[in-house]
Order: sequence, then structure tokens, then C-alpha cells
Amino acid sequence: MVDNEGIKGGAMSAKSQPQDEDLTLVTAAAQGDNWAATRLVDKYYNRLYHGLLKILRNPEDAKDATQEAFLQVFRAVHKFQNRSQFYTWLYKIAINCAFTIRRNWKKHHPQAENPLVFQDRDQEDDCPSVNPEENAEVQDEILRVRKGLELLGSDYRQVLILKEMEEMDYQTISELLDIPIGTVRSRLHRARQELRWILEQWDSRSTPKSEENSFGN
Repeated sequence: MVDNEGIKGGAMSAKSQPQDEDLTLVTAAAQGDNWAATRLVDKYYNRLYHGLLKILRNPEDAKDATQEAFLQVFRAVHKFQNRSQFYTWLYKIAINCAFTIRRNWKKHHPQAENPLVFQDRDQEDDCPSVNPEENAEVQDEILRVRKGLELLGSDYRQVLILKEMEEMDYQTISELLDIPIGTVRSRLHRARQELRWILEQWDSRSTPKSEENSFGN
């Protein structure tokens, strides 16, 4: 068992170096230190949850994916080799959990709209509404973009969500998806082109078909 006070002292001295702190905590958690594991959860739970909420658009699903991601991380925490930041490793596992939830949802609701498209009602109620008409226009545009995203192939949709919604840099996306940075750039460029084309078609009242404009997997 690693001494908790030693870990706390190291964490305090490494505030300017979060990656060093994470490595200290991960090492301790791998040796069975519950305080270190709890510290990692406290540090990243909200950030991870809100990131997954942008993808799943459902609070309960985002909560389930977040919890499952942490469970998987701590089962395999001894395998962490510090080749990337801890959060990058955690988020990569969480992304897989999120897409598993999406696949299961689609399997049980084959005729329903995809949950990615719609914002949860509770979230809508939390949005400030200075002008009801302006807010309605904003919500319509958000809905339109989400529907457009669903017409993209999964390869293109993933990079667009990670870059534009999660605001991740190319290096982080490359590590998450296990693809070269050049591939990230090319997929992102193509995804933006395709989404722009889809929205332009809708603007001209010509709805594109998913089969004709779905790229990637």
C-alpha cells in the first residue's frame, strides 16, 4: 500500500504538472490505493461526463458510459504505460463505451430517430432564452446540424465531433483513434465538406439520401 500522505504531498507540488500528478496517482491506484483512484475519478468525472454527453445527447447514457469507462480503466490500470496522457487513455476507453451504447440503442430501436440527433428536454430547459424566437432558431439550427452529422460515415463523424465539439487537437485525436495525424486532417476536411454539402442541399429543399452521402464505415 502506498502512503497516502506521500501521494498528497507529491500532488500538491505538481499542480503545474498535471501529467506528473496523474502518473503518481495511476501508479498508486495500480498498487491498490483507493484514495488515488478516488482522486482520479474526482479530477476527471465531470469533464468526461460532459464530453460524452455531447456525443450521446442523453444524460443517463452519458452517466452509464462514464461509469463503465472508469470501471474498465481501473480494471486495467496496471497496463497504463504513460505513452499518452492519462485522460487521453481514459477518453479513448470512454469513446468505445459510448459507441457501444449507441449501437445497442440502434439495435433495440431500429425505426426510431438516432439519440444523437436530439437534445435532452432537461438540457433545453436549462438553456437561457433571452428571446423565444431567437432561441427557437438556434435550436432548429443545432438540430439541423446534428441530423447532418448522422448522414456522415462514422469515420468522418467521429473526427468532426472530437475536433469541433470536444475541441481536441490533432495529436489527441490521432492518439484516441489510432490513426496518423495526416489521416485526422484529411478526414476532418472531408467531413466538413460533406456536412456543408448536406446543409446546402437542405437549404435548397433537396434532402440528401443517407445511402448516397455516407462515407467511411
